[in-house]
Amino acid sequence: MYSCLVNIISLLLFLAALSVSFFSLADTEKRMPEDGTSQHYTHKIFRNHSNELVKKNNFGECITGDRPTFNLTTDYENFSTLRDCLASGGKLPQ
Repeated sequence: MYSCLVNIISLLLFLAALSVSFFSLADTEKRMPEDGTSQHYTHKIFRNHSNELVKKNNFGECITGDRPTFNLTTDYENFSTLRDCLASGGKLPQ
């Protein structure tokens, strides 16, 4: 009897948490602008700053943060912008 009551209470708490998350998601979607950019505070806190960095590898390629090889590049020179990297003699990757 006791375990049945605990299971029912657990199920009710789970459903309550699920409904709260569903309604907060629906509220966020209502506030989403037409262009799809989020105005939610977490967008400003957790945005990725690695896109602002540029690495120039040993081959002279300027690799931006949105490239899949950005985190795999281990021997590099850092630049704050792509323009700075290209001005130092770097080139765009193939």
